Amino acid sequence: MAVLQTLEDRFCVKSRLLGRLSGGIHRYLSEPKAVSAEEWVFIRLEDGMTRRIDAAPICEPGWVLDMAEERNRINVYLGIAPPQRELPLVADVLVQAR
Repeated sequence: MAVLQTLEDRFCVKSRLLGRLSGGIHRYLSEPKAVSAEEWVFIRLEDGMTRRIDAAPICEPGWVLDMAEERNRINVYLGIAPPQRELPLVADVLVQAR
């Protein structure tokens, strides 16, 4: 859904076209694969077939998305990212009571 939302928001893709694209995007996201820090994918306009950019040159209409950015957006929404971290304790602060 996040990828479809990005296509609609950034590229103004109409909802009836999103329905045609969703199957190919879903297949790509469902395939087992190593997740990398950079994952640029091409989504073909004709049928939504989705593949990594480094697999073959692009010679047809479609969109290029940073899938790592989409995954990060989902992680932020779910509260998984940014990771929690421990803040340093400030020990030199004196509190004066009056």
